[in-house]
Amino acid sequence: VVVVVVVVVVVATFFAIGAAAWSVGEYVFHRFVFHRAPRTRAGIVAHFLMHGCHHKSPMDALRLVFPPAPWAAVVAASWLAWTRALAPTPATGAIAFAGCLTAYVHYDCVHYFLHHDATIGAIGEREGGE
Repeated sequence: VVVVVVVVVVVATFFAIGAAAWSVGEYVFHRFVFHRAPRTRAGIVAHFLMHGCHHKSPMDALRLVFPPAPWAAVVAASWLAWTRALAPTPATGAIAFAGCLTAYVHYDCVHYFLHHDATIGAIGEREGGE
């Protein structure tokens, strides 16, 4: 029984660490990379392609989440970082990675819903007087 409790606590802890890491990482990246004023022409183009197009057309469903091909590289790098460097063991790294990935998917689902839910009006209130 004690072993099971310890395993549950370890799994929950590393899953939560991964989820928290995603939340903090997303905020820092979004705040200091996506909303940084680019200073060069190449920087302006890169910024627009990475994030500016989302603000230009926030209701474009095809530009709402990170494109799959570059995201695969980010996921692979994240997997390697968690399982090889950030966690004490590969197993705890895999659990933290799962928390991180789960938090990302949750974030994207909420983000998509906030942009595309037909029951929310322009000022954020439910349509139909509810």
